[in-house]
Amino acid sequence: MWKRLAAAAAVAVAACAAGPSGPSDTSDSARDARVREALQEALDGVRATAGFPGATAAVVLPDGTVIEVATGLADVETGVAMDVDHRLLAGSIGKTFVAAAAMALIEDGALAMDTPVAEVLADRAWYAEWPNAETITLANLLNHSSGVGTDYLEQPGFAAAIERTWTEGVDLADIGVSHDDFAAWVSGTPAAFAPGENFHYSDVSYTLAALMIEDVAGDSIEALVAARFLAPLGLDEIEPQTRDLAQVAAGYLPPPIQAAFGGAPAKAYADGRFAYDPEMEWGGGGWAATSGDLARWAQAWFSGRALDADYLSTVMGGLNRRTPPQLGDAYGPGMQLRDNGPDGESRFHGGYMLGYIAKAEHLPARDMSLALMINTVDPRYEAYQQTLWAAVLAALDAGPP
Repeated sequence: MWKRLAAAAAVAVAACAAGPSGPSDTSDSARDARVREALQEALDGVRATAGFPGATAAVVLPDGTVIEVATGLADVETGVAMDVDHRLLAGSIGKTFVAAAAMALIEDGALAMDTPVAEVLADRAWYAEWPNAETITLANLLNHSSGVGTDYLEQPGFAAAIERTWTEGVDLADIGVSHDDFAAWVSGTPAAFAPGENFHYSDVSYTLAALMIEDVAGDSIEALVAARFLAPLGLDEIEPQTRDLAQVAAGYLPPPIQAAFGGAPAKAYADGRFAYDPEMEWGGGGWAATSGDLARWAQAWFSGRALDADYLSTVMGGLNRRTPPQLGDAYGPGMQLRDNGPDGESRFHGGYMLGYIAKAEHLPARDMSLALMINTVDPRYEAYQQTLWAAVLAALDAGPP
């Protein structure tokens, strides 16, 4: 959903520590207090300057300690304060789960990066007219090099369907829209380039990847992600985004985003229900999380510890370096990469959904991860993330590690 974002251009604190106990407990406690204070002050300061409703942030330290903070309001109209237990939509960060599911099937020997998409999806009615249908592979989908030049989010069929979810209160499934329809809306559009020759970011590429994964696994992408990653890692606060999902902070759409989506409601979530059907994102995103669990996931996925197998070499081997600067220096399966991040190389993914924006980032040199989630669409979120990193790293460097 980044193309539309570019076009449209009190506080609760919690921490839990993991690691050995013993003589280092006192120094660890002092360290954690410094980091917590610095992160809270930085997040409060960013909100005071930016004026967004609320936000949560969390950092995972090298020993596994997780420090979470929150600021502002989860619901402006009711005055509910943002809390670290509030979930927000992670947007395109959900692509990391599709990539992770693909890596799990590659580990199982059921898929490979060079598996032709046609080998799995050729029997779909829409596939024959898909751009570069006969030559694209799973790798092309995962690093956005398939040659597809548009997205289902830009198609009239999608615009009409998603509008009904807020004007009539129906879900996409109620009006017969399936995940296959997301792909079908793009079928028949011209290829923008030959496979592997360029970069075009899209949700629909990950829709196709998710359809491939489901076909091969014989299960839903949500079930596979839960069984292979969320349950083993204890990420209980990450769930697929459904219309009636609980424990969610209200999201707010700025007028340009409302206009870009045909008059979408200004408030994305109220009274325990989304104003629109969040199933609109699915393989392109599709998950809600607390910042704490999102940071834990970033620590596992981007460090290469989410599976027993060495999937990180596969991800790095699949990097596409034809990315525009605003998306980083490279894009691989479920991973954006900057060569010069806050402290050397940075592995990350950003995410935007109607009423929400987020970023999860890992610094390999520090073995640390940080997640930021905001309940509105503020395109300056990456600058805010860097402010948080600067505060955390300064706090760590101010005393014993």
